[in-house]
This record gives sequence, C-alpha cells and structure tokens, in this order.
Amino acid sequence: GASVWIILSKLVDYTVVQIGNEDFYRHWDKFSALRYFAFAVLGTILSVRKYGDPILRRRAKPVEAVTPAIRTVIADMIDTMYDEIGLGLAAPQIGVPLRLMVVGDEESREARALINPVITEQGGEITAEEGCLSLPGVFAPVPRAEWVRLEAQDPEGRPVAP
Repeated sequence: GASVWIILSKLVDYTVVQIGNEDFYRHWDKFSALRYFAFAVLGTILSVRKYGDPILRRRAKPVEAVTPAIRTVIADMIDTMYDEIGLGLAAPQIGVPLRLMVVGDEESREARALINPVITEQGGEITAEEGCLSLPGVFAPVPRAEWVRLEAQDPEGRPVAP
C-alpha cells in the first residue's frame, strides 16, 4: 500500500520537474488525479511536507471553485491534521498549492475549513508557544495578533461568518 503511494507521489513529482513548476500549478487539478486515486485506495492520511520543501515557500494560488475534489482534499487534511496531533494545516503543507487551510478547536475537536482566507483586520499582540507540523518537534514562543477578522469561504462556497 505505502509503496504504491510513494511510486504515485514520485511520478507526480517527476512530472513537475519535467514540465516546470508554473505549468504544474496552473493545471494542478489535472495532475492531482493520481494522488486522488492514491488517497481513495490507500486512505486519507497524507504526508506533511517538511521545512526545506520548496512548495512551503511559494505563494499559494486561490481556489477558483469549490469542487468535489476540493472537498476531498479538505476531508483528507482534517484526517491528517488530527493524525499528526495538530491544530491547523495549510494545503501547501500536504503538497497542494492552494489557499486552503483547516483549523481544529482544542475543546470540541471539530475542524473548520477556510477557503481563500484573507485577514481583513487584526489587533493586539500575544506571545504563545507554538509548534508546526512542517517542523516536527520544534516549539518556540511566537508573537501573533491577539485577534483577527478574516474573509473566507466554507466548503459549501458560502462566506464564513465572523
């Protein structure tokens, strides 16, 4: 099972090198069919990209439409986030170059997907110890805004309520 996933993943990675990153990202949905097949056959826990992976440094593209494929990615991201014992996961962290993230609630264990999120307002500052799934085992104090307002869509394509 895992070896099939590795072969399919390497095939997609090889395709990126052969056709160039820009063309790959422009036609991501077409090339991702191999990975969707692998997810369906092998399960929904995805590999989290680690620090140093070039996709983590690229600007993600907006999600143009909320499709069944995007909903599948969201479900897989939620499964992966909880399997990795995380509270948040961005699509580039699983190799998907789109503006999409999932966040979990520590108390309820419910997750929420945010499609094309944009911070519209923020205020205050708070510092708390944080970790990152792409930097396993590293925890450090990180200053952040104490509160934020954002615009985003949910998996049904509706605006997220504040």
